[in-house]
Amino acid sequence: MSAMTDDDVRDRFSDAIEGELKDEDLKAFESALEKSDELREEYESFRAMMRGTTKLAVDTEAEVDEKAPEILAAVQDRIHKRSKGRFYRDRFSRQSSGRSSTALIAIVVILTLAAAALALQNLVVIEDAPAIREPAPAVPPAVEAPPPSELEPES
Repeated sequence: MSAMTDDDVRDRFSDAIEGELKDEDLKAFESALEKSDELREEYESFRAMMRGTTKLAVDTEAEVDEKAPEILAAVQDRIHKRSKGRFYRDRFSRQSSGRSSTALIAIVVILTLAAAALALQNLVVIEDAPAIREPAPAVPPAVEAPPPSELEPES
């Protein structure tokens, strides 16, 4: 690419920051920035915004990761107190339990058995159904053909 328009340069801001421009495009990009103060300012502003966004994302992710276990434990403690000890009796029950997976497995087994029973019932009904046969068509009694001598014309 030889020369870039201002819009082409703006379209490649992200590519330039991420280092994805090829040699020819990078030279044209840098040349366009050198020629235009306005584009250079826009690019610097864009770079600053991207750095800020990246920093914000990293900081927020770290905060969430640090606070998540604390929030979960606090919620479970509160439920334990409000339920007067019926829920989350000990630390082990506050972690995921196998009860839900056992119930899920039981439901799947019951549904599978019900489907199998339904399929067997349909097979039995199909096998026990009387075959529908149409009556044989009525064939008129065979008429004997007259001997060939009677079929010859009289002269």
